[in-house]
Amino acid sequence: MAEKKVSRRVVNAIGRLAAVSSNRYHVMPRSSSWIVKRDGATRAMGVYSTKNEAIRKVKQVMKSTAGGYAYIHGRDGRIREELTYFGYKLRE
Repeated sequence: MAEKKVSRRVVNAIGRLAAVSSNRYHVMPRSSSWIVKRDGATRAMGVYSTKNEAIRKVKQVMKSTAGGYAYIHGRDGRIREELTYFGYKLRE
């Protein structure tokens, strides 16, 4: 049986997806403010006065890194929106 070669492009795409899957962020309410927190972190990356400010920040963070996922929570703690960024285009 002949061996199949995997193109460099496919290998790079797999590497990017692996990096992205570890970049999960949450925009969550905290009393009268909103926080951005990386998945699994004990401390918030930032505290913002409005939900929109926190969403803007998480979009900037995802664009400056290899991409990622952001989960936007409502005041009740439930996930209301999901944003993804894979280095090409932000999809809402």
